[in-house]
Amino acid sequence: MSAKSMNTPKELGKMIRILRKKQGITQEELAKRLGLARATIGYYEVGRNNFTVETLERVIDALGHKLNIQIEVK
Repeated sequence: MSAKSMNTPKELGKMIRILRKKQGITQEELAKRLGLARATIGYYEVGRNNFTVETLERVIDALGHKLNIQIEVK
């Protein structure tokens, strides 16, 4: 998958959902991989829960991808 710019929790959540569905796993399965509640994954996917970079990295890793953060200097 190519790099995509995401700026809001909703955009990040949407990407998590897309990646999870491409893996063919449920929110429950992803939650178990991460030691989280299923509801937490649901909140992430709709952008209702803010997450740390560390948590985002764990989620992306559990989905078999790598998180790459780029800062654009103005």
